[in-house]
This record gives sequence, structure tokens and C-alpha cells, in this order.
Amino acid sequence: MRYSHRFFLYAPVAAFIAVFALAGAYWWVAAGTFFKALDAANGQELAPGVTLHFASHQDGGFPFRIETLMQNARLEVATSYGPLTWSTEQLAMHALTYGRDQIIYEAAGKQTLSWTDSEHAHHVWTFVPGSLRASSIVVNGALARFDMDIVGIGSPELSAGGAQIHIRRDPSKHAIDIFFSGDAVHLSGPLQSGFGDTIKTLRVGGSFVPGASLAPLLGGKADWRSAFEAWRAAGGKLGIDRFELAWGKLDAGGTGTLALDSLHRPQGALALKLANYPEFLATAKASPDTPLASALLADREPANPPTLALALTFKNGTVTAGATAAGTVNPLY
Repeated sequence: MRYSHRFFLYAPVAAFIAVFALAGAYWWVAAGTFFKALDAANGQELAPGVTLHFASHQDGGFPFRIETLMQNARLEVATSYGPLTWSTEQLAMHALTYGRDQIIYEAAGKQTLSWTDSEHAHHVWTFVPGSLRASSIVVNGALARFDMDIVGIGSPELSAGGAQIHIRRDPSKHAIDIFFSGDAVHLSGPLQSGFGDTIKTLRVGGSFVPGASLAPLLGGKADWRSAFEAWRAAGGKLGIDRFELAWGKLDAGGTGTLALDSLHRPQGALALKLANYPEFLATAKASPDTPLASALLADREPANPPTLALALTFKNGTVTAGATAAGTVNPLY
């Protein structure tokens, strides 16, 4: 009986050691492959048109996680007008060595976005977040879900209490669902557009169909421009089933459908309802300093109803609010 007692005492310990050893061996193989791939990716394309740069990285996570902390990381996305670049002082990546193919990202320090618009003007936006976290899930070699949550965006040009981005592949309806939100967005003077300095809430949700046309993009096998050109050629639509905006006295909501014309400009319409319309008029008519604000004033009804139904139409590069031109849009690529 003495040996039986020893068996029940030592067997669990031996089993734990064996499992730990196997997990450790697997970690060395998986982590070694990941970190070598990361070194090889530095300065190279991760996918067509997408390039990663970093100064250095520190690795860890043994025995069940793969973790790396990159210093001075920069991600570049090619566009038709020049690279769109995101730079961060620190970028951490966390993944488990078991379970689903998911990576958690955390960025810290100063964040910089830079890009060149269609009129060849260069822009730079620098901000410091309270926290910036994201995650990606890959299924069968293609992105199935991406989520980003930023809390506390600090910047002189544009600050916010928070912002979220969600992208999800939905095989059940052959679509790619998207959702974007922003809260307590404070705008500097040049960005106020005649509506005030604060966007209290912004919610935009919809779906790209057909999703199959964008599959090469999600699989990292196609540049985003060629993927969207294939989507456009297949009769692609962006159905917007949720649009909510509270900007100063302007309170708008609606739905609609957008596509791209042959010159890659948005075309389609949003059916909007503007609530608190008299309050908006009283504020905006004093200084309608943008085409859109002027158009909303021009389409007011004599009775100034509490709610105004209005179509925002995109056609041939022109935006029309009701029957009044409200601005222009340039090609996306």
C-alpha cells in the first residue's frame, strides 16, 4: 500500500511536469517561428501595399503566450496619392499558443497619422490616447474580425472621449459588417464646418455586399484598391442601416446606400431626418461658413418644422442636400 500511496502522490506532479515540458517545447517552436517571421517582415510588405517598420522588439510570453513589444513602429498603406502612415512609439502584440488565431494589440505613447489627399496636400495628425487596444481574429487564413477601441484622444486639432471601429465577416449573408462610433469629439476651428465645435455622438453601421469580392483583401492577397475595384465591378454596395449624428444643434439620423462610380467617387443617397431643426437654424444662420451648412439653411421650410426629412445625394462628384448643392467629393483611389 505504501507504493500505491506514492503513485497517487507523484503521478499528478509527473503529469504536470510532462505537460509543462511539452508546452514549453511547443512554445519554443511556435515563438521561434513567429519572431523570425517578425524580423523578416521589418521593412517588407505584410500584404500587397502594406509595409511594417520598427526600430527594435522585445519578446516573451513563455510558456503559453507569444508577446512582443516593438519600439517606434510604423505601418504604411499605399494609396493613389502617397502613403497613409501610422506611427506609434510603442506597439505590443499578444497571442496565445493554443486556441483560435487571435492577436491582441496595444499602442502607447504619441500616435501620428499622415497622408496626402487627392489635391496633393499633405496632412499630419498627432494625438496621445488614454488607451488604444485592438484585436484581430483569423479563420482559414483570412481576417474574420477586427475591433479597435480608443479611450481618451488628446490632440489640439481633434480630441475625443473615445472611438471604436468594428469589422466582421458575415458568411451567412455574404457581407462584411462595419461599425464606427465617436463620442465627445472636440474640433478645432477649421474642422467645425459651421455646426459647432463638438460632436456629441456619431454612429455609423452598415454592410459591404457582396463580401466575396473583398475576400482577397481580407486574406492579405490583394491591394485594397484592386480589391475595391473588383467589388465595384461586381455591383458592390455599402448599405448603411444606422447613421446617427449629434453635432452642436444638428441632430440627424437616417439610412441609405452608397456605391462607387466609374471614377471611384461615392454615388447614392442617404435619407436623413433632422431633429430639433428650428434650434439648428437659429444657431447656423448666423455663420453658415460651409457649403453643407448653407444648403441645409436653403432647404428649410417656411414653418420650420421640428423634424425635417432631407435626402443627401452623391452623384458625379457632387453632394446635394435636398435640391441645393452642398459640396464635392473626390475619387477614393
